[in-house]
Amino acid sequence: MGNRKIVNPNFKSKNGKHSLRIEIIEPTDLELIANFFNDHYVKNGNLWKSIKITPEECKQMSYDTVKIAIQKPISFAVFDGKKLVAIQLNRLHFPEEFEQLFNGELHHKNPTFIIKDDYSNEIQNGPYNNLNANRIYTFVESSLKQVGKFLPKTTKPLGYFKVTAVLPEYSK
Repeated sequence: MGNRKIVNPNFKSKNGKHSLRIEIIEPTDLELIANFFNDHYVKNGNLWKSIKITPEECKQMSYDTVKIAIQKPISFAVFDGKKLVAIQLNRLHFPEEFEQLFNGELHHKNPTFIIKDDYSNEIQNGPYNNLNANRIYTFVESSLKQVGKFLPKTTKPLGYFKVTAVLPEYSK
């Protein structure tokens, strides 16, 4: 079980088959959570499956995704005994982070979501050493970077679900 803060020691699944424990993910959980995330999305993520990305190809991207999300204690791991069965990674950002997070594109009066005809340059020059990881990164980042245009000026902290991953046998 470790030393994580327990949020709910006896969560009942919808079908009543499982009594689960929900804990707050800590930075020391990086390897456990990143490996779970990586394995889950390679096997179950539609985008991941469609490009036939391998676990090795997206391992660093998975670690990077999880590392950012677990910096603040607002993400959760779900256990059935000692078995990790689900994660929910959340993000929380404050106005002083918005400029960098959204590339300075903030609070547009009439925002539009832009979809380019060609992302090959972004994919070729992405941060990872393979095209498949850079494809996923570009898809996610090109969408995320545009969110700031749609935020009202009154937005204070911005929180959102980044990722939820549940083992298939626990999602029914």
